[in-house]
Amino acid sequence: MGIYDKRSSISRSGLKRYLRKEAPRTRPGTRQRVSYQRRMGMEKVFGKEFGQHITKPEFKKRVRQLEKAKRSAKKPSELIDLRRKIKYLKEIEKM
Repeated sequence: MGIYDKRSSISRSGLKRYLRKEAPRTRPGTRQRVSYQRRMGMEKVFGKEFGQHITKPEFKKRVRQLEKAKRSAKKPSELIDLRRKIKYLKEIEKM
């Protein structure tokens, strides 16, 4: 029961609604949650190039792009931010 719930794609507005309502824990077994501002920033990760609907392959492609950007990050703050985004996106995909 992840972000797709047996669907092949999710609309951009559906993703925004999901991120607004849901706040999964960042690590299983901990009480730490992702803040509202950070969740709303996640919607911006999927730019206009993905269109109105985001399919599973496009979602995974964007996660891979973020992992590539993480490898080329120069500043430690960028690395931490990208790591958190990747972890959160992988978590909501699996839920």
